[in-house]
Amino acid sequence: MEEAVELFENDDSSCDAPAAISAEAWQNGIAEANKFRTLVQTASRLYFQLLSGFDSELGNAALTQALADATSSMRKCLKGSVAGGVPAPPTQEIVDLLGQAWKEWLDFDTEMQERLYVQDNSWATITSLSATSNLLDDSMSQVGEKYVLAALAAQPSLRGVVWQLSQRQLALLQEMSKEALVVSLADSAQGLTGRFTEVADTFEASHWELLKGRGASDSPASALLPGKEVPRTTDACTLTAMAETLSGFQSLRGTLQQMYGAKDFLTSHLGYIATEAASPTLVEAMVAFKKGWDSFRSTDAERLQDLHIAYISANSNAAGSKDRLDYAPGDEEYHAAHKQFHPLYRDILYDRNYYDIFMLDLEGNCIYSVYKELDFATNFAATGTGEWKDSGLGEAFEAAMKNPDEINVIDWKPYGPSAGALASFLSTGIK
Repeated sequence: MEEAVELFENDDSSCDAPAAISAEAWQNGIAEANKFRTLVQTASRLYFQLLSGFDSELGNAALTQALADATSSMRKCLKGSVAGGVPAPPTQEIVDLLGQAWKEWLDFDTEMQERLYVQDNSWATITSLSATSNLLDDSMSQVGEKYVLAALAAQPSLRGVVWQLSQRQLALLQEMSKEALVVSLADSAQGLTGRFTEVADTFEASHWELLKGRGASDSPASALLPGKEVPRTTDACTLTAMAETLSGFQSLRGTLQQMYGAKDFLTSHLGYIATEAASPTLVEAMVAFKKGWDSFRSTDAERLQDLHIAYISANSNAAGSKDRLDYAPGDEEYHAAHKQFHPLYRDILYDRNYYDIFMLDLEGNCIYSVYKELDFATNFAATGTGEWKDSGLGEAFEAAMKNPDEINVIDWKPYGPSAGALASFLSTGIK
């Protein structure tokens, strides 16, 4: 206490707290600020998942834990942590920013706790919570950047920019998922995808900056701090991990875009499907494929085996491009039907951006598909023995059998024949 009083009375500015912070402590401080950002976005994502109908018991437990962890993380940012190796805020500017972020956190935490067991899916509540989490994120973004500047001022050789860029990626992934959920809860995605796109683009730009590096004078400047150098990544193990990360990110981004675009997609395609189902051409195609199916071989097992050989195994086109084959060689009626109708339905698939188009007979046999994945020529009847009868397509078949005059919508879920990719199905009877 005497030392503190002496400093208050005779401060000659000789005390340089940042200079006493170790490299590890600087890294821990930057990591903790970004951990808090990640937890805030995680809590937001979990809440919006609950509103979307995900498991409420597990979701509530995970959300409660995320809120508690975020409070603990913010306290470390504010006060430091000897056990965690996190320094106390090294500059007054960071202290002030953290004080503001703490107030914003208290408001956010209070609102989340109130909504935890009384979920409110009104658009006003959704946008309010989303805006508050974004405000917190922006505040902690400033904290992270000020930490980097303070660290480089104290020790110019530190990898502060790399620490901030890499740690921030975790928060961006959570925020990207949260923003997609927010958009999916609206009636339409139109005009609401700006923040999602901004966050996703920032993640990708930061990834390439970490990978390729950037000089202090390069143009365009660093995505984080203009004028600061980012070293190029050269370690083989890190490069491999980054390649896997980019692949996973691109897959996640595409999946999230499918999720929030589902309502608009559904609205625009319900009319298409109703029109196609009533088309005389579709009736002709269905009759031709069914006739060809029945006459192709004497049993379903033989049809499955030989049609897979003709249109998959012996098809010289690469996996994912089997649709390029207009028809297989042979004089069977099935091949003639395929030659006549496949180009038409392939064009419809491309024009409408469908993943695939299937035709199933009344027994549940998939007698035609455009892409010829492993589900082609298998059976989807609930009472049958088909490998994927319990899949989304199996549900779609059963729904169409029960409600042939309606367009039945089967929600998104992993689909085995497409390597577990999320798929949603629309089905109806052919008039």
